[in-house]
Amino acid sequence: MLKRSLLAWICAALLIWDIGELIPLAGIAAMSPQNGVFFGSNFTVSGATPISNVGGYTAYTSTYGASVGPTPNINTSGATLLVCVAAYSYQSASGVTITDAKGNTWRYLTARNYGAFNTGYGQIAYSYDHAGSALSVGSGENFSATPPGTGQDALSCTAYSGTLTTSSVYVAATDIGGTGVTTCQPGSLTPASGNLFIESMSGNSNGATSLTLGTASLRITNVSNWDSGLGDYIAPNTSPINPQWTIDAANDYVSCNTAEFTHP
Repeated sequence: MLKRSLLAWICAALLIWDIGELIPLAGIAAMSPQNGVFFGSNFTVSGATPISNVGGYTAYTSTYGASVGPTPNINTSGATLLVCVAAYSYQSASGVTITDAKGNTWRYLTARNYGAFNTGYGQIAYSYDHAGSALSVGSGENFSATPPGTGQDALSCTAYSGTLTTSSVYVAATDIGGTGVTTCQPGSLTPASGNLFIESMSGNSNGATSLTLGTASLRITNVSNWDSGLGDYIAPNTSPINPQWTIDAANDYVSCNTAEFTHP
């Protein structure tokens, strides 16, 4: 009888351990510095491989020129998605071109102008493949951006693992431009649990002071006179998401963009 009881106890313990391994518990990633930039993400996952940041964040600001970059190198080993936020101003047209050191294929979301300042734009770009094959990742990765013309530009980029590796990785996006505002909200999206949200703020400002999304306050990259701010967030549930950037002064021209990406 004792042997049977002991065997039953061992089996129960192994089952509990196995379930704990299969279903990640909720948690919040700590704020930590990467490449001189602080970042933080709210991760709550259930029953799926969680999306995670890979290699930290990297950013570059030009004073004035025809391109911006390359950014400092990061290691993207294990990544399934690359994301960049470009801010480019004094342009005759919208449409930036992103390149990276490993030659991946880039796709572009809507370029949103800076409110009444209609020659400046903020735009999110992403890559999940290398010319139809798996994303090329590893050490020595950096990013550059080329707008349509010469201007004042900024670029912020990062990478993630755990996302879909097909075109279905992109789910939805919202954006808005503003003039003379102190806050900026691109609009509400209703997520699937565990989805990744990229939040960007671009424009003529002396820096966004914060990004608030639900109960999580996310730090931004690259604060400069013409800045490209990037925050990320993992949806803990299916409640609507409507982030808000707080901006330094009411005379700024800005655009705010949100993009949603999903996991398997």
